[in-house]
Amino acid sequence: MRDQAEALRERMRRLAAETAPERAATSGRSPARVIAVTSGKGGVGKSNVALNVALGLARLGKRVVLVDIDLGFANLDVLMGVAPRFHLLDLVTRRLSVWDVLTDGPEGIRFLAGGSGFDRLLSLNEETLRYLFAQLEQLETAADVVLFDTAAGLTPHGLRALLAADDLFLVTTPEPTALTDAYAVVKVLARQAQDGVDARELSVRLIVNRARSQREGKEAARRLVAVAQRFLNLPIAVLGCVPEDEHVRRAVTSQRPLLVAYPHAPAARELARIARTVVGGDGARARQPGGIRRFLQRLVPWI
Repeated sequence: MRDQAEALRERMRRLAAETAPERAATSGRSPARVIAVTSGKGGVGKSNVALNVALGLARLGKRVVLVDIDLGFANLDVLMGVAPRFHLLDLVTRRLSVWDVLTDGPEGIRFLAGGSGFDRLLSLNEETLRYLFAQLEQLETAADVVLFDTAAGLTPHGLRALLAADDLFLVTTPEPTALTDAYAVVKVLARQAQDGVDARELSVRLIVNRARSQREGKEAARRLVAVAQRFLNLPIAVLGCVPEDEHVRRAVTSQRPLLVAYPHAPAARELARIARTVVGGDGARARQPGGIRRFLQRLVPWI
């Protein structure tokens, strides 16, 4: 028992020493901005958008943590060509620290693999949730931006994550089925906001992916924005239209992010522009960054 206790104390001393420089470096910084990336249906390229926007933000000097909570379809590790040693569920089941679970990704971004255990995570008992949240709060010392790649469509836990984030990036394609499903997500969010969260705080930003032309992408965005404004009284800001690009498929096949493998490809240039818009501000209404703690309080308010 003494050996185990001493080993634990040594580990805590090591973690404190590792994070002290980061804590010092971030004193006086603004809270991290939490962004949730979602879509109405699968197959629209949501995870690719999340990954490459994260890379674009990192290239602009932002410290980025990417969290994969796309239940059942977690594939950010595959897109990056990295193999995480641990997942978020390991953090609580093995009583690891968040620094044990963080995986280094390309160009300085850091990655938390959520896997299929996110629903289970939010269903844990209060004591275990408090441990999880105490660990996740430490990301405040390591990130300016935290992007959550959420599940397509709506699950109860996924919906809470979307409402808790500072910003919501909604990814769709111009296809009618994708637009219909994207509108369904916005409709549920607006209804939930009326029941609890102030609808004026919702910050929804639209990214039209795989547009065969700028005209097609802008028309798809215009239709969705108009319908949301007319029937839900919810303004949506358009972040950009990413063109259909063969380089995306090649990047996925090679397990390298598009901005790394083909930085000058048309889709890569637009994703980099979107990242610049996020950093520079797009003039749209947005929540002030609340940091990790505020996000977790919104996610599970009874903890």
